[in-house]
Amino acid sequence: MIRKFTINGTEVEISFNAKTHRYTITINGVKNHSPSVSTILKLGDTFGIASAAGRKNYQDTLHEVLCVGEGTEFRDKDELLEKLILIKKEAANKWLQSANLGTLCHEFWENIPKGIIQYDEDKKIQRLQYALYNYHLKNVTKTNYTERLVYNDNLGTPYAGMFDADLEIRGERVLMDLKTYTKKSNTSTWPIQLSAYNHAHTLELGIEPLPRVIIAIDKDTEEVKEFWYRDSQEKHLEVFKSYLHISQFLKEKN
Repeated sequence: MIRKFTINGTEVEISFNAKTHRYTITINGVKNHSPSVSTILKLGDTFGIASAAGRKNYQDTLHEVLCVGEGTEFRDKDELLEKLILIKKEAANKWLQSANLGTLCHEFWENIPKGIIQYDEDKKIQRLQYALYNYHLKNVTKTNYTERLVYNDNLGTPYAGMFDADLEIRGERVLMDLKTYTKKSNTSTWPIQLSAYNHAHTLELGIEPLPRVIIAIDKDTEEVKEFWYRDSQEKHLEVFKSYLHISQFLKEKN
């Protein structure tokens, strides 16, 4: 995905590689890689965060599959090891299914304004897509931009990212991102992430910061919820700047 635009009289090209999740910025013919908003908020510890999430997923699967009580005795260590290997494979499958579910929901949402409505064959994913379509039909009155690539360099350290849409919800223009989540999900960085996108997007357009909204669909209940962040743009942007500077410090230290 590539986007070209002009900011402060400078021509900028930003490209995003979905496989490597890397952003490449070309300014005056010079290419550089820019950290993404989501990576900055993890302070570079993507491996540690993924590892922690993976351990939690394995623990939950272990609890679900390995029922304590009758029938849990094993003849020897080999039989126990065989059972644990099967549980590990099931945990890995759950992890991949969860990631795939989020991708399919995002792709479905982005295609709605284009008039492309294609439901997945999986019944669970279908129900989530139905819920998203019904929400969109009832609440989204106009779509200005979708999958918008943004870049900014006026906070001391350049950053890049991509948000889901600049649209109108019941007539009010907002910057929004779509999330799939559960009651165990960490939502604390959502408004901080949106503040970074909002700053880059509205500065480029020369307009006031927009209200920020997360449209979140619960993977368990299939309920669509709105999380609004109206009057805290500057506060959350200051928090993002702290993340940005720490991230740059860690990068230079390494």
